[in-house]
Amino acid sequence: HDIASVNNMRMSFIGANPASNSVVVAYDMLQDANARLMVLDGKGTKVLDQQLGRTGAGLHQTTLNVNDWADGTYYVSMIANGAPITKKLMVKH
Repeated sequence: HDIASVNNMRMSFIGANPASNSVVVAYDMLQDANARLMVLDGKGTKVLDQQLGRTGAGLHQTTLNVNDWADGTYYVSMIANGAPITKKLMVKH
């Protein structure tokens, strides 16, 4: 896996990248944090902004359904206590 990390968190995608219907975002919190998932398209338009709430330390997963997203590049950010990790996700149907 291509894993991105900041001080208190790691994030990776499970599944194909480019994705065609869904991709799992796996994130590992090294400490409790308020987590938020945000996705921007290549133009910087927000396509998803989801508060995940108080998230305990440990490994978590959430699935992104990209069926309705246009082909292209997206930037998936997991934000914990204000610190973001961003990874590029390609969508191709």
